[in-house]
Amino acid sequence: MITLPACTTAFDDPTEIPVEDATQPMPTAEVRPRTAVDPDDPDIGASTAEYAVIVLAAAAFGGFAAAKAVVQPFGGRLVDRWGGLPVAFGGLCVAATATLALATSTNATSIVAFRVLWGVGEGFAMPGLYQLTSQLGQRSSIGRAKALGRFGAAAVIGMTAGPGLVAAFSGTITFRTAFIIGAAMTYLS
Repeated sequence: MITLPACTTAFDDPTEIPVEDATQPMPTAEVRPRTAVDPDDPDIGASTAEYAVIVLAAAAFGGFAAAKAVVQPFGGRLVDRWGGLPVAFGGLCVAATATLALATSTNATSIVAFRVLWGVGEGFAMPGLYQLTSQLGQRSSIGRAKALGRFGAAAVIGMTAGPGLVAAFSGTITFRTAFIIGAAMTYLS
């Protein structure tokens, strides 16, 4: 029978520790983080209104992502049947309409519903946009893979820069105005 020591490091030789030490429980210490928020508070110290905003944001962003993920395979099937341009156009129109509707939202339910609709639109649009980008890359000197890489990078930069720009101009424009601008830019694309 082999008895291992209770506490070793990568540089310890287990044979140097007496066997009887290995049978004793290791000492433990409770470590509590030093924060201004009580970690035992189930609401993380948030007020009811703050908690509602957290839940709304999670539902809006999660609903968008889930809708996009579920719809994208169907968008791909439509692209195979009808081609990239009509499917991308239709999906972008749905996404732009949902974005414009967000500008008029007055309650949490409509915000979540329009974010889900936005995700549905993007779920249909993206396979068509991928196909069109791939075709464009193939016809040019860029190449398909490089064109898709640039398209993917542009999409991520847009998802990153968009909220940052809204935050930077938050003293100048309202969220409603930001959604109207976003919808207009999508319609124009």
